[in-house]
Amino acid sequence: MKPSSTDLRLVERIIEKDRTALETLYNRYERLLYRAAFMTSGSEQKAEAAVADLFMEIWTFPHAFLVQGDMRFSSMFLNKCLDKCKPAAQVAAIPVTAHCHFN
Repeated sequence: MKPSSTDLRLVERIIEKDRTALETLYNRYERLLYRAAFMTSGSEQKAEAAVADLFMEIWTFPHAFLVQGDMRFSSMFLNKCLDKCKPAAQVAAIPVTAHCHFN
């Protein structure tokens, strides 16, 4: 995968509503995210929905994907995707980290 700084630059471009940046990020991560979501959920439908939801979320709330501190973008992106595969009660128990901003 590309260095995290490249991913963060793509997020900055997504903040500016650059569709090419979203497409680049999708092409870079879709397969990895789908495989991880499928392994977590055991369902093709849930895996596809988790990946689609994640990319809709980054388009709608891109500031929530700006990584702070030592966390790598790829790790944060993968964790957000996997959280979408968990049952609602389990996700509610996960604390929101300081780098998440919801508008």
